Amino acid sequence: MAVDPFTALGVAGNIINLVDFAWKLFSGAYAIYRSESGTSDKNSVLEVLARDVSLLSGAVIAEEAHSQDLQILATESKRVAKQILGALETLKVNGPNSRWASLKVALKEIWNHREIDDLETTLSRLQAQITAHVQHMMGYANVIHRSLLTTLT
Repeated sequence: MAVDPFTALGVAGNIINLVDFAWKLFSGAYAIYRSESGTSDKNSVLEVLARDVSLLSGAVIAEEAHSQDLQILATESKRVAKQILGALETLKVNGPNSRWASLKVALKEIWNHREIDDLETTLSRLQAQITAHVQHMMGYANVIHRSLLTTLT
């Protein structure tokens, strides 16, 4: 029985996708099973970063001397960091770290990776904008210091 070349190509593509999915699932499950935290290394690092952003954003929000734009960016950063932390909490093994629990978490991680990647991108953009505001504030403070020094000398 002859098979249409396009059908054969489609079948081969589907097999490759299935193997890729299985590889990601089982390698992710193995990494989670071996981890002490019950989550992937990437998610552990992202959790540390999100907690730090939340803490730093809270400090900016608490300081009333900052501009309203910077306050808004810090508030939004803190909100997105909390969303990331909430999403990451669902991607941890609860209780003893068994192979089955690790496999379930790895599957959730594959299903939810786009949402977490989008949140991570949003947080990165917010942090870049905050950095631009801080650089502008530092440049302005530098100009003021220079003008004060020239008036004093």
